[in-house]
Formats: sequence, structure tokens, C-alpha cells
Amino acid sequence: MSVLVVAFAPQGSAPPIRPSPISMTIAAGKETVTTGAPIVVKIKLKNITDHDVTISYKGPYQTFELIVLDAKGGFVPDTEFGDQMRHKGPFDISGMNIVTTLKPDQSWDGASITPTELRVMTRPGKYSIQMTGDLGRFVIANAVGIVKSNKIVVAVTE
Repeated sequence: MSVLVVAFAPQGSAPPIRPSPISMTIAAGKETVTTGAPIVVKIKLKNITDHDVTISYKGPYQTFELIVLDAKGGFVPDTEFGDQMRHKGPFDISGMNIVTTLKPDQSWDGASITPTELRVMTRPGKYSIQMTGDLGRFVIANAVGIVKSNKIVVAVTE
């Protein structure tokens, strides 16, 4: 005897899975810094579709999530400011809202973030940094999903 089980989900219950319309690449301003010096990471967004994509950038703290790991792969703790951002939400402290349309293969590199403002990176050693972005927060086109950057490593020395 065979049994056929059919399950139906309500129409519209799950958005279709689509690839991200943009890629995100990050680069350290300096690969090595001394303890206490700010670490600046430049962010580049690129339209990887065959059509225009409009983005709305409201500053790095509202637009992106920062992942920082120590040399052992452990999460680096938040600074006081980073803790406030995590628990009170990524509010718009910059007052900016840059809206730009990227043509196919066009990039925008007008963003940067200072990880040392959000994470405690005062111990000498190597830190791995990666960014993620919720497409629904900054791509204007009913985008769904997460875009991840490449990973970079920054060394902190005494």
C-alpha cells in the first residue's frame, strides 16, 4: 500500500528565494594598527544584476551588522556604545539618508564603519571582520534576504 501525503502552504506565505541584487566588499583602511587606534573599514556596494537597483543608506549603524571575531574565533564583546546599538536598536544617529541608483555593474563606495566604536578590540592580536546587511533595510525594491561581505583580518599591536 502506498500513501501520498500532500501539504499545501497558503499562497504568499513565503517570499520567493532570489539572489542578492548587490554584493558587498569591505577593506581595512590599515591592516595593522596600534592598541587604542581606530580601525576604519571601507564598504563598497555593487549592483550585480542586469537592471538598476536603488539603495537607501542611512549610516553604517542602521544599515549593517558588524561581526568581529578574535584570533581564536570567539566573538569580540561590545563597547558600551555597541551594547546600546544592539539592545536599543540600530537607530539613525547620523541624520543622513543617501538614496542612489546603481546601474548594472556600478559600485558605490561612500560608506565606512569604525569597528572599534562598536567592539572592544584593545587586546593585541588578529581580528576577523565581516559585515552583513538586511536587504530589506537598504535596497528599495522589496528585496528580501541578507548580503554578506568578504572577511578581512586586522592586526592590533602594542
